[in-house]
Amino acid sequence: MADSDLIVLRSKADPYLFIITERSRYRVAMDAFHASDPDDSLIHVPPDRAQALLRGMTSLAYVVDAINAKGLYRYQTN
Repeated sequence: MADSDLIVLRSKADPYLFIITERSRYRVAMDAFHASDPDDSLIHVPPDRAQALLRGMTSLAYVVDAINAKGLYRYQTN
């Protein structure tokens, strides 16, 4: 999976929580997020900020493995 296939969303309730998923798994990720956090919602992170966030991660392979297993990866930045 290339970086361009990944999308980054941010929690409205917790600005330090990012959800990373594959474009083709967007709906699955949204459903999984709302199942665990029904009172929260997600907003799209602008592409330039999303790419900077992804570049700053030490292991995208771990992120991809989590997405393949769960449909999304939760990334807490604080």
